[in-house]
Amino acid sequence: EIILREPGVYATHVMPVWKASQDPATNGNAFVVGTLADNPVLSRYLKPTDVPKGGYRVRTIAEKDRDLVLIAGDSPVAALWGAADFVTYGMAALRPDLGNNLSYFGDVFLRGGNRLGVYGDRKAPPYDVAKAPQTKVRSVFTWGHPIDDFRAYVRNMARLRLNRLYIWNNYPVVNAKEIVDYAHSWGIEVFWGFSWGWSTKCRDNWKRDTAELSEEILREWREVWRDVPGDGIYFQTFTECGDVPLDGGESIAARAVRLVNRVADVMMKEKPDQKIVFGLHAS
Repeated sequence: EIILREPGVYATHVMPVWKASQDPATNGNAFVVGTLADNPVLSRYLKPTDVPKGGYRVRTIAEKDRDLVLIAGDSPVAALWGAADFVTYGMAALRPDLGNNLSYFGDVFLRGGNRLGVYGDRKAPPYDVAKAPQTKVRSVFTWGHPIDDFRAYVRNMARLRLNRLYIWNNYPVVNAKEIVDYAHSWGIEVFWGFSWGWSTKCRDNWKRDTAELSEEILREWREVWRDVPGDGIYFQTFTECGDVPLDGGESIAARAVRLVNRVADVMMKEKPDQKIVFGLHAS
């Protein structure tokens, strides 16, 4: 989509797609995408040690009459990250002379002749990278209402190689399952966010009994959030409270720990497979 449907570029080109079981040897230049386990063409050119654990390998191969771009992932989602890598960085390597003015379709494909990169009969310049994420969770937190097109949002996250989305709303969205299913198809988890005691009147909340507040949070979770499709929940508690003096000398941090442990303990007993994430947004 990014390569063949650039905004403002008129094009009628269609890129044919073959299954991995069909040898592309007679099909000219080709992108070969997948994992070594499910793509026999990739395994012909790459060894298992060429693909880092949890990551991907992208390598251009210049043969006698054609160019191949090999994109091999340790998993299907890692193959997607490899494709995003090549679109962002590898395509520019094919035409370094164009800098930021590269037009993927026009400069690489339309005028590319028999080789990639508009090099005529010359071979495509080498591009060979092997990467694996150093951070397991690469996430974005957002209010739900600024997302005008959740599909475009998710696709852009995937291109940036992010893998978790936190969406904060006052109420669950009506198309929660549709959002979660679409995000999963791009290797992205979805966590729904709600308050565990946040209020614009923080001082009043802090004076409340921890057990009473815990029951309110659990009631909302059971009635509203527990059965919403998704991978987990995200919460903030006593957000932006500042240095509020507490009765009995208990610190704000100690009160938060007591509240969170009480609530999370019940949630984990009722729904052991639910992930719970705490976001600190406080002064």
